[in-house]
Amino acid sequence: MRKELRQGEEMNRRSVYEGLTTGTFEKSAAGLGENQIWQCAYSDRPQMQEQDYGTIFSLLVLQGIVNRRQPVFYFDHQTYFGKIDYFGNDSPKCTEEFRRFYADTRTFEFLPVKSAAETLKTFVPALNGVILYNEEDMNSVVAAINLASLYDCVPVAQNTYRREYAKLGWKIVGEVDLSEKSLREAYEWMFENILPHCNKNGAYAMGYRYFRSDKKVYPKFYIMGLDYAVLRKNFVFLLSCNERERGFYDYVICGDKEEFSVYEQLLDKLEAPAAMQGWIDPEWRWALTATQHGHFIYCTDWAPNLSFHASVPPLNPPPYEVNRNRKPVKLENKVYISVLANEGDTPKMVAQLYNNGWLDPRRGEYPVNWTINPTHAEHFPSLLEYYVLTAKENDFFSLCPNGAGYNVVRENDRLEEFLEYTRKVNKNLNFRTADLWYANMEKVRQYFRLMPEIKGISIEPHFEVPEGQVFSVDGKTVVRHIDRLYYWYNKGDLCTNCKIDKEKLTQFLNGYYSADKPAFVPIYGFESDLVGEWAQFCDTLDKDKFVLVDMETFFDLASQVAKPFRYDLPEPAVEHEFTDRSLFDKTAWFAYDGKAEFEWVKEGLKVRIPADAEKKSAGFRNDILSSTAQEGQCSAMVAIRGVRLPEKANVLTVTTSYMSEGSDWMFWTYGDYDGFSLTDKWEPFWKLSWAGSRSEEVPGRVRKHYPKAHNLLILCVEGKPGDEIVFSELKFTES
Repeated sequence: MRKELRQGEEMNRRSVYEGLTTGTFEKSAAGLGENQIWQCAYSDRPQMQEQDYGTIFSLLVLQGIVNRRQPVFYFDHQTYFGKIDYFGNDSPKCTEEFRRFYADTRTFEFLPVKSAAETLKTFVPALNGVILYNEEDMNSVVAAINLASLYDCVPVAQNTYRREYAKLGWKIVGEVDLSEKSLREAYEWMFENILPHCNKNGAYAMGYRYFRSDKKVYPKFYIMGLDYAVLRKNFVFLLSCNERERGFYDYVICGDKEEFSVYEQLLDKLEAPAAMQGWIDPEWRWALTATQHGHFIYCTDWAPNLSFHASVPPLNPPPYEVNRNRKPVKLENKVYISVLANEGDTPKMVAQLYNNGWLDPRRGEYPVNWTINPTHAEHFPSLLEYYVLTAKENDFFSLCPNGAGYNVVRENDRLEEFLEYTRKVNKNLNFRTADLWYANMEKVRQYFRLMPEIKGISIEPHFEVPEGQVFSVDGKTVVRHIDRLYYWYNKGDLCTNCKIDKEKLTQFLNGYYSADKPAFVPIYGFESDLVGEWAQFCDTLDKDKFVLVDMETFFDLASQVAKPFRYDLPEPAVEHEFTDRSLFDKTAWFAYDGKAEFEWVKEGLKVRIPADAEKKSAGFRNDILSSTAQEGQCSAMVAIRGVRLPEKANVLTVTTSYMSEGSDWMFWTYGDYDGFSLTDKWEPFWKLSWAGSRSEEVPGRVRKHYPKAHNLLILCVEGKPGDEIVFSELKFTES
């Protein structure tokens, strides 16, 4: 049965794995009783434990296989994500909580073990054997994981096997070595011999390749959740979503046209809408490319034990009754506040108890809307049932951003298919409110038409639509998020280091109060770290001015004052056909943030951060600071309004000739091309600073609709007061 798969051989999958049976694992084969659960320690920071990535691959594939028919294998998870001990000295509370829940409701008995080796020695003999692979070649790793998933085997690195397990007599089903093949050749072999036998309603991204300043290439893995992809027999891959190198945070992500074309080839072979699991950076490209092929992002990174949750039968199957505790509220001239928890589109939030915020003792004292993906009820009904059973009187739920998963709505030419799927899974929870990102008026109308049960949506900030505006679209209510309350956890003046500036936040909210009319203020980005802090703040709110409500009540009230949407923004008097000399057009530029200092020098446009610039918290793009910024740095922005792109231009290159030490810069655009669309931007740069040129592609949709005079091109300088950067060239070209 054993056969090596090497370059130059006719690698026929059937000849290697013919006769293997799958799906036959029984607990008794591993010495487990009916209600006994194997419990092993796991960390997503393997460098902090003795186990290496190869061992983690083995354990996660093993977990996905043995959990297919019944709950068998549970990880006591240690993570760096959230406010948890980064060094793995203590397991997060979520693993303990779910273990307790299942023990209490299903009488499971968890049997803890201390080593990965013991786990493998127990389970491998009960499966079909092992598939060895060349650990020096990532294509071989990927192929071995996929083959092991299909044929109930465990992938093991060749050197690890020979060093640790060779004497155990495990059956070697095959050895995979694709190192002499190019990336395209390796994946074409996998597309021919593996992918047809996979479940094509999803695929799993293990991560990507990147390099740091030393120019060495490293794999960056996002492998938590791999067990669930194995359980579903989804295809696993390690490919870039970039057709060229792109900057993101403090490193540069690899990419080239060849690898990107292989990635797109995979997307075309999946069944839309497919759930793209795992993760790839940059986030925007990951979401955009999936969307353009009719799929959606279903981030399973930082989501432990998904295969276990999926295998536990619910006490009562869906549909589940949520938001049953709503109470009628009379419309008065008050400020109605509704708080939305973020990241509900991902399994990671429900698998991590919203970063353990669900366990905060003050949860439930005030209304909070926990955004959630109704797809979870189809994939993990017992996990969703936990939230239904443990929700308190003021815990409410709302449909997560965009529906069944993360996608770029306005770029989705197959939105109808996606929303048909969303409506199907929404019947499990019957949500009537939703959050919508990356849309335009056409897509908003389509959303309401295809999801008639939705009574109202909140939308992301749009710089041309007044904050807090309530309006109707075809008789349905829409409320626009407020900039400083959108991902407000990261707004340093209102909330810093898990502490709310109660005085400033109260003062800010008071600005919306009027004795003459009601106001509606949604707050998005409610972080679980702030559950107790938020309750303390709500204790101080003036009840005669402010009312906290659930999202359905919020829209019921808002619909009583909503007016049909009208877009009558006046066009600027001056429009600028962009040329290579636009940088030196003194009439074109203005201080976008009102404080930036700028002047024209021989080399170009010099932008300086003023001495009285406001310091900001670092690390979040909505603060107009990149993730390379340091705490307390400042920013200064200049903009040109009314940009008209040259015909066929699809790449913008920005060049600097001088920058202060320690400063950074970026550029992006806002575009409004049909009277409503939300902020449109091509990917800004989030990477280490350097003088010179940076380029970015302009999406085709932007080029098509861009000749409206209220479009903006923004240059941003960040650093300390007095820092300056000279921009020497702005150039649009055709790639």
